[in-house]
Amino acid sequence: MQVVAVGWLVYDLTHSALALGLVGLAGFLPAIALALITGHVADRFDRRLIVATCLRRQTMLLSFQSPPRSLPRRDPLGSCR
Repeated sequence: MQVVAVGWLVYDLTHSALALGLVGLAGFLPAIALALITGHVADRFDRRLIVATCLRRQTMLLSFQSPPRSLPRRDPLGSCR
């Protein structure tokens, strides 16, 4: 849904099919580049090790993304709840 919305916005702002195509290409190229790398890694290393590494990294990134629930929340005016 977001891909369609971004494409629609780009075409609405530029009225250029080339710009719309470049947006599609920018969304497609990382997938192709990563598919080549991940295929090589999957063939070379143990899959259990790959899954464990990915889960550890995902957990680490998610822990940095969301604040702990023990911190007090603040509203836009700055007072604590």
